[in-house]
Amino acid sequence: MMSIDIHFTKPFVLYDSDCLLCSRFIQFILRNEKDEILYFAALDSSIAEEILKKTTKSSFPDSVVFYKDGNVEYASRAVLSIAAYLKRPFSYVSLFRFIPTLFLDHIYRLVAGGRYRIFGKTTTPCSVLQPEQAHRFYS
Repeated sequence: MMSIDIHFTKPFVLYDSDCLLCSRFIQFILRNEKDEILYFAALDSSIAEEILKKTTKSSFPDSVVFYKDGNVEYASRAVLSIAAYLKRPFSYVSLFRFIPTLFLDHIYRLVAGGRYRIFGKTTTPCSVLQPEQAHRFYS
């Protein structure tokens, strides 16, 4: 987990708004979240840019990033952190933290690398947005 010094106090899920798999993942989170704690922003949004410009990561993330309390997690670690906010049984996925990141990230990269080819791109990036949830999405 990488620590950064910015003023956001809400936990954010940053996602690829062009990716159909990522949009479906956000919809899944919204349906299965324990409490309405998480906030969302596309990777190409200004809030994501502000969060990500403070990191020392050498390349721009390609699909899911989790931010909380000045810490940024990428790839499989982001997914595991997000899972902790979900209802059971989905929250149990967070227990996979004991598996080495190198292994989990390899699996994550296989899925993320083919996500457009397998799942396609969304033509309506805001398709995950429901009127009652609009306050949780930032651009």
